[in-house]
Amino acid sequence: MKNFKILFSIAVASALVGCSSMAVDENEALEGNLPADFDVNEYMELHPELKRLQIKDYIAIHNESAEKAAKAAGTAAEFKTAKAADEAAFEADTATIHKIVTTYAGYTEDAWNLTLQNSTRDSAVVESRTDTIAVGVKSKAEADAKFTKVWFCPDSTNKGSITIEADAVSAVTAFADSTCTGEAKDYAAADYDFNLKTDKPAEAGLKIREAKDTVDVIQVPVEGMVNPALVKAAKEYNFVDATNDWDLIAAIPLDLFAISYQYSAYGQDHGWAYRRCKEGDNLGRLLYELNPETLTYTETATYPVTKLYCDDNGEPRELN
Repeated sequence: MKNFKILFSIAVASALVGCSSMAVDENEALEGNLPADFDVNEYMELHPELKRLQIKDYIAIHNESAEKAAKAAGTAAEFKTAKAADEAAFEADTATIHKIVTTYAGYTEDAWNLTLQNSTRDSAVVESRTDTIAVGVKSKAEADAKFTKVWFCPDSTNKGSITIEADAVSAVTAFADSTCTGEAKDYAAADYDFNLKTDKPAEAGLKIREAKDTVDVIQVPVEGMVNPALVKAAKEYNFVDATNDWDLIAAIPLDLFAISYQYSAYGQDHGWAYRRCKEGDNLGRLLYELNPETLTYTETATYPVTKLYCDDNGEPRELN
């Protein structure tokens, strides 16, 4: 279906200003400009974005006013702390987020369940590649022998090994240099001491050299986690100075005149359906018809449209 623009027209904004500053009579403003069977509640049901915009604007103005009042009272720091705590509590209240996004923010129950199933979180996976390990070995047969490095090279074709028995190294098989070429030599605990200390770099102790870490950020599915996009959408309905957001939203007074005037000044001329189609209607063409070959929509009427439209399962259709 054609995606309609949901913003109020400039005419509606002007009308709202006019109503508050010039006391324009609402009935006079709408008289003769609406179909005889126009019902503002049905129109609002067909275009919930109009109600949605009013609610979000109301809350945005409320939150802005609360912040300004705190600044004027010299309690801006306290307000900032309380606001952060409120937002954290709101984001953690999955039940309220669920109700808000499916009642006001335009998400269906199926969409809610789908986003839960497909939710992901960013997870940083660090992979470090150990390319060289060295250990110090010293012959027990030589009184003045010192530890010398021998190499394991676990990532090379020729690999050394270390054997541990009873929590002690019993044998080492390693190479004379870090390239791990030639033949590996076996060092048994009966004949050699092994220096596994790492706190004295000057000595030939156990040494691990790691290649540069590579960090990959992957999306890890999290069953039951609310998709961040839904949380973001719900936050536009959060009163930052109250915890009973659900009740406060329901109590917001809607300006039904503004909804009606939107149709009169904008929606009608743009082909917005003002009611549902019903049995007995003489229906004409759809306002937007799909071309099956190109899968694109083509307008059958241009602004300003000259006919009224009803809603035919989500599509605006001419009323003749």
